[in-house]
Amino acid sequence: MKSSLSRRQLIRHLSIGSALCSCLPTALYSAIKKTSPIDTSRTFDAPSRYFNTRYENHCQHFFDFEKNLGTLERDWLKSCFNAADHWYHPVNGRMDHSIVSFSHQIHNNQSNASRIYAGAYTQPERLYPQLVKLLRHRGINPQHLPLMNRPVGLGWDVERDHFKVYAFFNDYRTIPDIEIRQLSQLLNGAPIYPQAIASWTWSGDHNLHEKKLYLGLTNDQQIHNFGSAIRHTTAMLTSKRGLVPQLDIQSSRDIPLSNTATNIIKHHQHSDITLDTLTWKNNQQHVLYFS
Repeated sequence: MKSSLSRRQLIRHLSIGSALCSCLPTALYSAIKKTSPIDTSRTFDAPSRYFNTRYENHCQHFFDFEKNLGTLERDWLKSCFNAADHWYHPVNGRMDHSIVSFSHQIHNNQSNASRIYAGAYTQPERLYPQLVKLLRHRGINPQHLPLMNRPVGLGWDVERDHFKVYAFFNDYRTIPDIEIRQLSQLLNGAPIYPQAIASWTWSGDHNLHEKKLYLGLTNDQQIHNFGSAIRHTTAMLTSKRGLVPQLDIQSSRDIPLSNTATNIIKHHQHSDITLDTLTWKNNQQHVLYFS
């Protein structure tokens, strides 16, 4: 399997790091042009056009969100795509968060590709009215969530009828939701970065299904045993499933995956899109994340 750089790795490889801004050097866009299906002649809006193109391709080849999401949901996705002036949201020297993510949940060679995430990191207050309208439409009181004036994201698993809200915090100890804050205890004192994402999942319109806390580990070897195949591990701490490691991939070549997962990775590689992140339970149960 080809071991090319993902878009995040490419940015790091070019020493842009966490100082990435909306006006990126020409050299970076020259390199990105070789690994993405978009025209980068107008470099200032390349991330926006890339995410719109990725969305169209996913709808065409894997799952059609245009037919399966409502108007407010599609409007949120498009607003996040069009507002994107970064390829990812830098958190610290080691971690970054996806602005847009398409994921495939694999179970016994069956794939659920109805999963998508899009976040508002740049001036989130601009999209806050849209966020409030969408939440109220789903019967969720936005005043019960700590979302004002902070980076936020929304996610869908259409097949399972799950709707997800994500909020970024510079320090997990400041998260107002005590249940989410206490999920950090599942790590039993393992060294972590303070930055965190709090998340709430609803099943259907009104039923709170799960709460989650995402924390980056400073010592990745405590969870995974794939060696150099992994460049960073995020602990997804959940109220229903406990600890679920999310592995940022250096190379998936030496990780045992199902035939379905391998074929999905190969399909993306035809457009020079490599696997960003993997949740791995065994060789037949895993989730693939592509930006």
